[in-house]
Amino acid sequence: MTLFSDIVELREVQILPEANMAYEARWYIKGKVYYVKYHDEITVEEGQQAIKDALPLLAEAHPPVHAIVDYTENPAISLPFRKVLETQEFQTQFQHPDIGWTVRIVEEDWDFYNLFTSMLKLRLGAKTHICQTLDEAMTFLIEHDESITLYR
Repeated sequence: MTLFSDIVELREVQILPEANMAYEARWYIKGKVYYVKYHDEITVEEGQQAIKDALPLLAEAHPPVHAIVDYTENPAISLPFRKVLETQEFQTQFQHPDIGWTVRIVEEDWDFYNLFTSMLKLRLGAKTHICQTLDEAMTFLIEHDESITLYR
């Protein structure tokens, strides 16, 4: 299998004017793949803010826009499923016509994220996937949207 890192040179573009303690967010591939990495305990409000920060960027993007959400620093999760699924920002994220895949990178708690991903698929019709590395995430996205290679 050809890995994403074998295909393109990786570039990161910072998009948030100031750092946030709980997460960092930026374009991974400008206009095409958005990257969020959580560092500390994640609350529903921080998840909502991360989505609010990202949605205005769709105006300058090339749909479908994909997201990579990185949990590899194994932050504590305090996201009650019901509240997450009923939150407008989470519904908007997964039901927006310009949003493509959301790929979660996890190293531990695989069963928890598998359950979370299944619930998002069933409840919101989300196109979401989980994997263990950033390289696997990008490889998955390219397999599902070859146009990503045009924006590298």
